Amino acid sequence: MKTLLFISIAIILFSCKGSLYVVPAGNLNSISTRNIDASKKYEPLKTYAGVGSSEIEEAISRSKKGRIKRRNPIYKEIIKYKGKSINEGVDNVVKSQVGGEYLMNARLFLVQMVGRSYSLSKGTTNTVKYEYVCGGDVWGIKGGDQNIKGFRMNDQVVFVYTRELRRIVKRKNFKEGVLKKQYKGTIITLMGADATIKLENGTLIDIPYTNLRKLNAD
Repeated sequence: MKTLLFISIAIILFSCKGSLYVVPAGNLNSISTRNIDASKKYEPLKTYAGVGSSEIEEAISRSKKGRIKRRNPIYKEIIKYKGKSINEGVDNVVKSQVGGEYLMNARLFLVQMVGRSYSLSKGTTNTVKYEYVCGGDVWGIKGGDQNIKGFRMNDQVVFVYTRELRRIVKRKNFKEGVLKKQYKGTIITLMGADATIKLENGTLIDIPYTNLRKLNAD
């Protein structure tokens, strides 16, 4: 499957603390970061996955000069799905659905985060960081090998609450425990970069796969 992607935007943006800007970057019939096997039967797994155009347009229309603040519900969705590259942004949405392989009816956006500015013209940038977020319909294979990075649903896992991990989960309202305390739990949801873990005390928390260790053998 071939996907042509062309972005031509010229814009300069300046952000304020606790806010971000989102710029539409294109609509695509389909987009994939992996080779599509024509011999396999792909099916729609989830529609309107990731961040939608209507949601962003509404947030921008209600914002001041297009700045989306942290308290806006769409802010958390953008943070959840954004990636440092187009590939990562696409994968974060595709892999939010187990068995996902590619996006149909995709929408791509540029994201300018807190305290940054950028100038974009015909795909070239100044030395300022910007990121990508997208949405669309996830297509893939139902009933396939339902795992991400070797982790599966109902896996028993453990993670250590390090200082680095604390900075990540603090934004997700996980305030229990002390630094370096070890937690055990069960994977109940597989996502792009994180898995939702149900701890022994019933608390739910999203933890990056890189911080997880499986307790049960494959």
